[in-house]
Amino acid sequence: MITTLRHLVVDSWIGRIIALLIFVAFIGWGANDVFLKPAYDDPNVLAMAGPSKISLQDYEARVRLMGDRIAQAMGHHPGDNLSTSEKRQLRQVVFQSMLNELPMQAQAHAQGMVVPDKIIREKVFSIPAFQDEQHHFSPDRFRNWLRNAQMTEPAFIDIVRREVENLTLGMAMARNITAPHAIVARFADYMTQRHVYDVATFRQPAGGSPQPAVDEATLQRYYDNHPWDYTTQEFRHARIILLNASTLQSAVTASDAQVKALYDSREALYDRPEGRDIAYVMSKDRAQIDSIAKAWRDGASWQDVLKQAKGAIADVLSQIPQSAIPAPELAKAAFAAAPDIVTGPISSPGGWIVFRVSKISPAHHVSLDEAKEGLASEIRTQEAVNQLPDKVAKLQDIVAGDTSLDHIPAELGARPAEGALTREGKTKSGDDAPIPGTEAERKAIIDAIFSQKVDAPPRFVALPDGGAFVIKLDQVEPGRQLTFKESRDTVLKAYREDASNRALNVAATEFFTQAKEKGGVSHVAVPGQGGPQIEAGQFETVQSAEQSHGALPYAVLQTKIGETAMIDVDGTYKVFTVTSLPADPVAAHEARKALQKMADRGLQEDVVNTFRQRAAEQAKMHINQPLLNQVLSGEGS
Repeated sequence: MITTLRHLVVDSWIGRIIALLIFVAFIGWGANDVFLKPAYDDPNVLAMAGPSKISLQDYEARVRLMGDRIAQAMGHHPGDNLSTSEKRQLRQVVFQSMLNELPMQAQAHAQGMVVPDKIIREKVFSIPAFQDEQHHFSPDRFRNWLRNAQMTEPAFIDIVRREVENLTLGMAMARNITAPHAIVARFADYMTQRHVYDVATFRQPAGGSPQPAVDEATLQRYYDNHPWDYTTQEFRHARIILLNASTLQSAVTASDAQVKALYDSREALYDRPEGRDIAYVMSKDRAQIDSIAKAWRDGASWQDVLKQAKGAIADVLSQIPQSAIPAPELAKAAFAAAPDIVTGPISSPGGWIVFRVSKISPAHHVSLDEAKEGLASEIRTQEAVNQLPDKVAKLQDIVAGDTSLDHIPAELGARPAEGALTREGKTKSGDDAPIPGTEAERKAIIDAIFSQKVDAPPRFVALPDGGAFVIKLDQVEPGRQLTFKESRDTVLKAYREDASNRALNVAATEFFTQAKEKGGVSHVAVPGQGGPQIEAGQFETVQSAEQSHGALPYAVLQTKIGETAMIDVDGTYKVFTVTSLPADPVAAHEARKALQKMADRGLQEDVVNTFRQRAAEQAKMHINQPLLNQVLSGEGS
């Protein structure tokens, strides 16, 4: 076999052609590795997609630029440091953004898109990091920024150009995409449609219904038909010992020396600087700020100010010291301003600011006497937590040697209790049993009591928080069936309530039947004195609003025009007829505009994202993962 193959390859033309093809293929594969591998493994390239790439220098410059934008949006100076977690998130967001741009850049180049220099210039000039206090482009700030970023001007312009290309291509695709107007209009009409209905309400009279005479035989029959309603519950009498950090605090003391030492270690915290309540608005639009300042000075409320501050930053700082205000310009002006005076506009890197100080809290030093009670409580709490394990071990030892639970020392810090209770934790008077501890501890104690046998040794149960309790079940009083004589008064009351409810139901049902037959609630004669009141109602079908909550509104929404329905709302019967579904032209018009804008934006984003995903699949992106891991952790900067 081997000899035959050797002769085929060496001695025939077919074999020589196959060998030549294999040789050429190996050359191609080798050249591919030689020429392409260095490009993908370039230590300065984070990712590639066709001819487009993300260089390490471009990435770091974009991170710095985005960081400055975020700092200014927060009212800080450009270059202010972000926290470690904020930096990590920023680096991840910037890389994902640049990665999304790669396939779009390739498409822009393929389409021959060219962004005019004028647009690039306007984009650069609009970046806040390069503007002075008057919001004008500053060449000096621009050059300083490039120097700090170790970047040339052409390289930065190239970054801005790619941003604009990506945005322009997306806008070009989405510009003429709109959601179908007919569907939007129909949905808006439905959302603003009103249900108009008549409703008759059947409820028990305020003073109660007249009570007819009832013979003993009827009451006996009612008693026989509802035996489960006339029983007593099982009561269990138990002794309880609870020990946790809360009970232990009563046995722990805090000495004056401990309080003084803790106070001295925090002395700086007790010198409270002056604090102020400051409401402010910040915007880059000077005209907007001027308008807000005028309205505010003329007596506009803060809620009115917020309505005018759309697109601006508005906030209320409560009891804030000067050092904690993020914008230095605001801090300086606010602590020089008089209260209840609208001040500004003042200029800051983040925009123009107008503010009002509403309250001033003077600086105050908290003395040892003022802080003593709180510090002592803190010391006792911590000391109780520290001592709890030892105390629990001692309680367990005591219970093991004394099953009577009569010799629990007070200095142990445990809390005793005893009494009879039901499975629901109620006493014989119907009140909640005074079981110590939290709700979870109460439940655990009750569960233990009703799983314990009478006169069994005390049961020690450890709690998840490190505490423990001990129970001893002394007596069980089982539940029993009450005789008719013992429960007669209760039976009479229940019978009369049941009879009244049944009569009310019958009256409402008869009214409902007539309303269905005669075409609606308004066509049925109202019963005599004490009968239902018929009311006209109107309900707007705002599907997500609070109005759709509740039994009646929900039922109205499910009922068609001309139909009559009946519902029971906690013993009150409502019979209603939906009479019309009129449209609200004003509300429908506003809803159509809002929904059309929302639907258009969502559809446009879907189209752009689908295009970007398809372009990414075609571009065959490659990511330099080792380098990416370094830069996302901050090591690559």
